[in-house]
Amino acid sequence: MGNKTAQQGRMLTAPSGIEILTRQQVAERLGLPPKSIYALVRSRANDPMPVHYAGKELRFVWGEVFEWFLNRKRKPRTLKARRSRARAAV
Repeated sequence: MGNKTAQQGRMLTAPSGIEILTRQQVAERLGLPPKSIYALVRSRANDPMPVHYAGKELRFVWGEVFEWFLNRKRKPRTLKARRSRARAAV
């Protein structure tokens, strides 16, 4: 039992300059609702957000997320927007 307590108190130290964040922290930095982060990391997303798993918990390296964010392509226009543009062209 003492060994388990010692393991729980141990923390992972990252090299200097590397920030490891939770889902909540990433959501706050990107100005998004925390639930939306799940959709962004899904493997079937077009360009999934880089994520690391600590058991069932999601962890993010801020440098990877920031680079992913900067390299994201714009979302395609919705069908409604396409129809509006088509009508305007006629």
